Amino acid sequence: MIIPPKPKSKDHYVDAVQVWLSKPLDLKQQSILCSLCGPGGLHVWNRRMPFRPKFRQRLQLRQPSERAFRFLREAGGEHLINRIELSLDLISESPRAMEEVTEFVTKSWVRRWKRCIGVGCVSDSTSVPKRRHPRALGPTTYWGRKGRPVRPALYMERYSRVSGEMFCTHLDWRVGGAEGVRAIGIESLADLITFDHQTFWSERLIFRAVDFPKLGRAWLETKRRSDWFRPDWRGVERNEDERVGRIIAAAGSAEIGPIVQNIIDFARKCGKDIGKALIPIPCPL
Repeated sequence: MIIPPKPKSKDHYVDAVQVWLSKPLDLKQQSILCSLCGPGGLHVWNRRMPFRPKFRQRLQLRQPSERAFRFLREAGGEHLINRIELSLDLISESPRAMEEVTEFVTKSWVRRWKRCIGVGCVSDSTSVPKRRHPRALGPTTYWGRKGRPVRPALYMERYSRVSGEMFCTHLDWRVGGAEGVRAIGIESLADLITFDHQTFWSERLIFRAVDFPKLGRAWLETKRRSDWFRPDWRGVERNEDERVGRIIAAAGSAEIGPIVQNIIDFARKCGKDIGKALIPIPCPL
């Protein structure tokens, strides 16, 4: 029985959203809207949208409140939402507990019905210092390659940007493009006001572990239901199914060990069905 680490508390919120307006806000309205956002504030770009010139102003809101969405809706005009970051902050009791939660999510989180996602870590040395927030700790893990419309990201922070609590594991669900935003149920500002964050995350937080002997049998496509033991050159019996499973898992390994999503991707590329080798883990988040 796998017992996953459990965080002390959690916060889910809209971390960032990009909205195009057909009726631009004046400076006074921008000031009011900025006061309704979080520490990231408001970023304004006064130019027409490419290929849709009726939208004349782009707003990027960081940690916007519900009042910010209501204010924008009351300002009138047409709105187009074409980028959003939905965030989940997992608060731990200590730095060690924060690292355990981060490692568990990195290794065990899988995205259902997606093929060949690829999970990669970007270390501090390869990050761009100007774009990396001083709150961030350690590497950033991405589910999906750069340029994909949906690209979740995970990293540790010194403190939560909404509650201020320390030892925070920050998980982003980043969506780009108006079609991608509509696909998660957000078509207007009204949808942002009534958005159910709890349901959104509960449907997507799927965790799996790997049973290495079953993985070996699935890869060898054998009908055996029990492990295969045979002596090595020293006369010590070893589990051949487990050995094969661990060799396959090494293809999806990182510095912290095997990553389940990468193992699934590798098996799909090779045309192998390893569904029986995956162990469901109850979501602790």
